[in-house]
Amino acid sequence: VFVVVGLEAVDIECKLAQVLILTPTREIALQVAQVVRAVGVDIIGLSCKTFVGGINIKNDKESLKKCHVAVGTPGRVKQLIEFGLLKTSSIRLLVLDEADKLMDNNFKDQIDAIYKLLPESKQVIVTSATYPNELSTFLSRYMKTPVFIKLNEGEQTLLGVTQYFSVTNGNPVNHVAFEQKVEPLLTILNHVPFSQCIIFSNYHSRAETLCERLNADGWPTAFISGDQQQKQRFETIAKVKNAAYRVLIATDLISRGIDCEYVNLVINLDVPDSAETYLHRVGRAGRFGQKGLAITLASEGNEKSLFDRIQQSLSLVINELPNLNVIDDLWSFLDPEKKETMKFDSERLRRWILYGIELNKDGEEVKRLSFSEIIEDYIRFTSLIKVEDIQLIPFRSLKVRKMCGLV
Repeated sequence: VFVVVGLEAVDIECKLAQVLILTPTREIALQVAQVVRAVGVDIIGLSCKTFVGGINIKNDKESLKKCHVAVGTPGRVKQLIEFGLLKTSSIRLLVLDEADKLMDNNFKDQIDAIYKLLPESKQVIVTSATYPNELSTFLSRYMKTPVFIKLNEGEQTLLGVTQYFSVTNGNPVNHVAFEQKVEPLLTILNHVPFSQCIIFSNYHSRAETLCERLNADGWPTAFISGDQQQKQRFETIAKVKNAAYRVLIATDLISRGIDCEYVNLVINLDVPDSAETYLHRVGRAGRFGQKGLAITLASEGNEKSLFDRIQQSLSLVINELPNLNVIDDLWSFLDPEKKETMKFDSERLRRWILYGIELNKDGEEVKRLSFSEIIEDYIRFTSLIKVEDIQLIPFRSLKVRKMCGLV
C-alpha cells in the first residue's frame, strides 16, 4: 500500500529523492525496492535505489544523482544525509516499515536524527505486523493526529496458515535437546507435502549443523544468519526465491518482511523468544494468498511453557501435530506393484489427511471426524483399494487406534 502512495507522490521531472523508506534490515530494503520497481514498471524514468551498510559510499553517491525513491537502513541513510549526499528538501513521504523493530534502541537515535532533517510538510506512513503498546509512544514523536488502520482484535491471526506444535524430549544439554528434534523434523519433511520450507532456529550453530545434515540426506538446503557476509546473504535469498533450494534454515534475520513466493511450510526448530517473533516467523508461510502450514517443535519443560505463554498472549489455541507415521502404515498395506503407479495418489493421500486433520477441530458446523474415517473416505473416493477390503486395514488394532488418537 505504501508503495502505491509513494509512487503517487513522485514527480519524475525532479531528480531528488521524494520518498524515503526506512527498514530494519538490508534484506528487507532490497525487497521493498524490488516491489517499488515492479509496481512502478510503467512509470518511465522512475529511479528507486537502496542504501544499506556494507556498500562503498562512492556507489551511493553515484546512485543519488537520480533517485526518486530511496530505500535504506537508518544507519546508512543518516550517514548519507550528514555527508550532504542525500538531499532531504524534496522528500514528501517518510515510510517506517516494520516499525515495531525500528523502535529498538539500536535505531531510535538514528531515526530521530533523520526525522529532524526532513521537511516539516511531509506525510508519514508506519507499517507493522504487530502493535506492542510501546509503539504508540514511539510514533507520537513523528506523527500528528494519526489515523490508525488496525485488524480487529477478534480477527483470526494469520488467516490461511494452519498451525501445529509437537513436543520433543527435553534435555538441559543443548546439543542433546537439538538431537531430540532432528528425527521429528525429518518426519515432517518426509511426510508433509510442501514446495519450499523455512526452518527457524534461535542458534547459529544449530542452523549451520542442521543445514549440513539435510544436504547430506539429499535435501537441497541453504543456511542464512546475521553472522554471514552481506553478499553471501543476498545471494542465498536470491537463490531461494529462484527455487534453487527446497529448504532454507535461518535465524530471525529473515523472519520479518522477506517474501518467498513458494514457501508454504515453516518449522520452528526452537520456540521464539516472543509472540511478535512467532507471528513474523509463521507469517513467512502462506504469502500471496496461498495456504500455509507452520509447525513448532518444543522441548518439554521450559520451552513448552514458553510456547504456551505465546499462545495465551496471542489468544490462540494451537493443536498438537498428529503422528504422521500413520500415513506409512496405510501406504504399506497397498500392493507393492500398485505403489509405482500410485505415486501421485500417495501425494494426494498426504494432502487429504492434512485436510482431514484441519477438519478434526472442534466446531459446531464441522462434523468431528476420526482419523480412520478420513482415510477410509479417501480410499472410497479414489478407489485405491476396493471398498470391501477396507475392513482389512488394521485400523481396528490397538496400536493404530492409539496412533490415530481414537483411544
